[in-house]
Amino acid sequence: MIQKIKDWFRGFHSEYSHIAFPVYVGLFVFITLGSMFHMKENQKEHRIPLAFSEISQIYKENPRDSLLSINLYLASFNDWTGKIFEAYNRSEDVINFSPRRFASELEFHIDPTYKWTKYDLPSLTKSLDTLGRKVRTEELPRLNLLSAHALHAQGVLERVWLYDADHHYHTSYYTDSKGRLRSRQVYDYTDHTWSFNSAAAYSALIAINNIKPLQARYHKRHEFKTASKIGPENEVVMDKWIPINHEGDRHSEAEYDSLAKAWLWGSTYLVSYEHLEKSLKAYQARANLFNAALMSGTTKKERTYSRSRPSYMPYDMTLEAQAGLLPIIRDAEDLEIAINRVPKEIGSLFELIKTFIGVTLDGFDDSREPEELADLIIEDARRLYGATYSKGFDVQGYSGAKVILVSLLFALLSGGFTAFILNNKRYK
Repeated sequence: MIQKIKDWFRGFHSEYSHIAFPVYVGLFVFITLGSMFHMKENQKEHRIPLAFSEISQIYKENPRDSLLSINLYLASFNDWTGKIFEAYNRSEDVINFSPRRFASELEFHIDPTYKWTKYDLPSLTKSLDTLGRKVRTEELPRLNLLSAHALHAQGVLERVWLYDADHHYHTSYYTDSKGRLRSRQVYDYTDHTWSFNSAAAYSALIAINNIKPLQARYHKRHEFKTASKIGPENEVVMDKWIPINHEGDRHSEAEYDSLAKAWLWGSTYLVSYEHLEKSLKAYQARANLFNAALMSGTTKKERTYSRSRPSYMPYDMTLEAQAGLLPIIRDAEDLEIAINRVPKEIGSLFELIKTFIGVTLDGFDDSREPEELADLIIEDARRLYGATYSKGFDVQGYSGAKVILVSLLFALLSGGFTAFILNNKRYK
């Protein structure tokens, strides 16, 4: 087998000597960087970053009626997922993962016998169920109103225009190098047609005017309460599971404070609402231009001698009006997932955790193996955290596709650059 590989390399080098060296360089870079990226990604799999919100300190420092439901929900859900991630981290070994140890670590956060904090998984699950209902009641109506108007406007704008390009060709005959008669299609011109739907345009005018007075009504950053003190246990957690990017074995006080507030500054609620607010204001600023384009629209035909579509202002502005709605719709969808769908999944994931503990530690019957249940738990926890804190910690696990793509990109660049240098030297 080894001899066959050697023979293949000799044959390749002999046949393609002019490109062999760049290929070897690219292959070396691919293997070297691939190994490095693999180690880095593998470390992420076994080291999920986490920091607790100091929810008890938040309650202690603020009157209960001054705390927003969304404030308490985001802080509590951060701690709920944090306990799952910490249990997973403690049960991971770079060489071997132990489902039994994962189950034992989770049991520590569930069994009343081991209860050492008021905010264990059962109490947080119960609290999050109540808070999730309150958040949906308080936040969803105004979000749904905004989303419904944007989706409706998008739908009617899509029906305003029907664009068609009819390319015309003629057949040309010629004789090839062997004297045979050949034919080919030669481009002549293009007839462009913009068909205008006046009824849809009227509906679009109403839809855009309905968006003009809308506002992104949400609780701003300054309305949220955070803990003013970070407990020593939380500092130990952050030092252990979040990389330190400077000398020493501890984060700075400012870093502790910022990391403990990741549940706020990284929350989908604030990130998406702030972006949505900017997109909405930008759209409203151009709404009159969109309206003017719709009112001046009419069916038009034009012939050009190029295949590309020529500019037609009413049509172009309508496309811009559609494109401007996309970030609003996307942010609204992300928010709906974070404050409506995710809270509904917390209870089912908690039940899955209890099933996993029962199957793994107590021998309960279940059609799924402990390893499968463990994978489901950590995958769901990662997914729910990512949906709730879109700019929070990077909790996603190992990505083989990322390792291959990045390594391949650098390999191609290295091989191409090497070939360019050798080619220049050859012709000097």
